Amino acid sequence: VSDPQDEARRNQEREGAEKRAGEGPHLRTQIGHTEELLARERIDAETAIADLQSFESAVNSLKINTDSESMAKTAQDDLSRKISHTQERRAAARAARGAAQEQARAHRQTLAAWQVFGAAEQKRAEAVRLGDDLKRAEQLLADLPPLEKEAARPSIDLEPMRQARRSLDAAEAKLGATAPQLLVRSGGPVLLDGESLEAGDAASVVGEGAIIVGETHLQLQIAGREVLRDEVERTRVAFAQMLEKAGVLSPEDAAAREEARLRAVHDLKHLKRELSGRAPQGLEALKSRVAELSKEGAEATAPALSAEEAAEALRSAERDETRAGEDEQLLADKLDGLSEKLAAAKVDLATAAREAQRLAETLGPEAQWPEREAALQKRIDDIQGVVAGRQHSLLEMNKALKEVGRAEADLRRLQEIETNRARRLREHETAIVRIQAQLAAFYEDGAEAKVSVLEQELAAAEERLAALELRRQALRLLLQLIAEEEEIRRETVIAPVMAVLNPMLEDVFGDAQLRFDIEWNPEGLQRSGSELPVKDLSAGTREQIAILTRLAFAKLMASQGQKVPVILDDALGYADDQRARRLFSVIREVAEVTQVIVLSCHDRIFSDLGGHPIEPKPFV
Repeated sequence: VSDPQDEARRNQEREGAEKRAGEGPHLRTQIGHTEELLARERIDAETAIADLQSFESAVNSLKINTDSESMAKTAQDDLSRKISHTQERRAAARAARGAAQEQARAHRQTLAAWQVFGAAEQKRAEAVRLGDDLKRAEQLLADLPPLEKEAARPSIDLEPMRQARRSLDAAEAKLGATAPQLLVRSGGPVLLDGESLEAGDAASVVGEGAIIVGETHLQLQIAGREVLRDEVERTRVAFAQMLEKAGVLSPEDAAAREEARLRAVHDLKHLKRELSGRAPQGLEALKSRVAELSKEGAEATAPALSAEEAAEALRSAERDETRAGEDEQLLADKLDGLSEKLAAAKVDLATAAREAQRLAETLGPEAQWPEREAALQKRIDDIQGVVAGRQHSLLEMNKALKEVGRAEADLRRLQEIETNRARRLREHETAIVRIQAQLAAFYEDGAEAKVSVLEQELAAAEERLAALELRRQALRLLLQLIAEEEEIRRETVIAPVMAVLNPMLEDVFGDAQLRFDIEWNPEGLQRSGSELPVKDLSAGTREQIAILTRLAFAKLMASQGQKVPVILDDALGYADDQRARRLFSVIREVAEVTQVIVLSCHDRIFSDLGGHPIEPKPFV
């Protein structure tokens, strides 16, 4: 219990721990101050980055708006040409419809002359006509699916979309109209929102209204300005949501899609009407009727000009008439749509021009853009450099604070060791007196007979002890297997466990990390840039890794409010004194959050652990 070398070593260790722990208050204050400075500098960095992003966004918006203006002008010219071409096509379709009507009237007169022919010829003519209807009906059935698919698309109400576009243009125009003018009558320079103005210069206040005249800083506040900006943003968001809900990119895209759907609905209606006219009772009934009429009129002799030819010509003329009428209607609808698009293109052109003018006034001369961007970037780089330095300093101070925490833990451990050593000295002195009295009484009365009986009882007790030890080992192994199996099923705790385990490994082994396989078994220990398989490590190292893993689990569970005791039985038998003291520091750290019970028959190994020792009492 009383070893001069151990006592000298502990005194030296205590002095070192007290010296390191004394740096704690100053270091914690310094860390708090550094964290406050770092938080403020990070806010400054975010503000500078936001300013640069705002500037770059305005430049990009100006370029995009310039392209949009050119595209709107091209679209307007293209729509004008399309309108002219569509008007010509509509006039041609109207003329074609009139010619088809005249042809149909002539063919109807020809068919009236064929009514004098016999019933047989009529039946054969009807068979031919119905055969054509059958072919046309089969063709119509093949054309129905794509038209039905297009016609089934949901309709798009274009008027709310156009109204939203007009509302957005009106809100932006209203915002631009409220911008006041700043005129520098004399003196200068004057900075308006970062733009330099000389005497005689004037500029619209479209930004924040920050004015700097020499050392004087002014802020121009315009009532209702933010309300107008919010109105523009709300209108823009509503317009974008309306386009997104309709699944289109623009009102023009929506108009084109609606036009295609209406055309499909119109064509589908026409096809169904024609199919119903050609096969009112179905294709099978039509086939049966054609076969019946062909059989009944097989013996009829066709005259020089058949009625079927006249009927087919009439149908062709009617189809031409119908097609010409449909083309005329479609072209009329298309003409209306092109007119609406032309009006929208004019609005887009005006909007793009106004937006380009506003952005150009906001950004100022293009020649100054690189200088402004470089200044903003330099400000960001300077702040980020300061932040990086603060972070490095904070990291170093946290490392130093961790060493202070270890020193404080070592100091508490050494104090407990000293207290326990004094208590054990008193207990041993008392035990010596008691044992001497027992020995004296033992040899006075029947010592040899008692020794024989005690030897027999000792042998029986050793047999029971061996059986209990086997059972204890089996139960320990079973508990260990159950715990490992449970951890395998908890892959979600890998990251939290490693976050607790890695600092412990670093305290004991230096720069080291433990890697687990997919079954959550220790597989490799990474040290100094290389990795060694756990199975190739020494028995002592493997034992120490196992102890640290159990301690990490216990600390993690304690942090989650589930404290469980850690029991170490005859551990650290292979550890040297330096490694053991590092492990004692980790054990002490875990013991501050949960209970750690160490069972050992080697007093020497755990003499520097501290804690509350419990001496076993003899039971025989």
